[in-house]
Amino acid sequence: MENGTPGYALSNMPPAATDFIMGVERPSQLDAWAGKAEPFKDDPVTYNAIQAGREALTNGAAKIRALSSDLTRSEPQRHEAGGVVSAKTAGALEETQRILNARANAYQAAGDEALREAFPVKAEDKWVYDRWLSFLEREVVNQDGGLGNIRKATMANETLATVITKMPAELMPLKGEFLAKLKEDVIAKYHPNIGEAFERAGEMRELAGKYMSLAARVKLNFHSPLHASKMKTRVEV
Repeated sequence: MENGTPGYALSNMPPAATDFIMGVERPSQLDAWAGKAEPFKDDPVTYNAIQAGREALTNGAAKIRALSSDLTRSEPQRHEAGGVVSAKTAGALEETQRILNARANAYQAAGDEALREAFPVKAEDKWVYDRWLSFLEREVVNQDGGLGNIRKATMANETLATVITKMPAELMPLKGEFLAKLKEDVIAKYHPNIGEAFERAGEMRELAGKYMSLAARVKLNFHSPLHASKMKTRVEV
């Protein structure tokens, strides 16, 4: 884009800058990048944080687009002003990211606390736990449907579910993704509210990552520090 020609991004920015600002203006793309606040209406802190982040991003993009056609400013002045918009927008997005991470940690902590109280280990059931542990040790090496047998038995017996969720990792015959997924399924069946807390924590962490990415893209696409630095050569008369 030629200097002073109206457009989306500031002059002398790469095509990706224009693509980014155009993307922010498309509702479907904005939803993909910044998420929707509506699914979190039951959590006002999260809802308001997402709304604030989306608003900051759309306002910032609109301001950059307006600056691109501001003929009262020279190119360095536009980029200098774009730097102000970039810092303000990125700061708001990073604040949304901070809040989402904090809420994710809160949901995770609530789930962990609830899980500690769930699946109580009963002294009188110790012999049952020992039998189930032997069952796990046998079936984990059974190449003829052993893991399937473990899953079926776990979903049908809460005492085995207790072993799965409470046994220290060092003593558990099961490892890796199978164990992690089995724990998720056990929690979802026997204590769905706890599962929902962990699921919400995961959703918020994923969304927080998107806001971290958006903040970085704003800093990259809203202005050029190199062109803004030309203002340092200005001579006052």
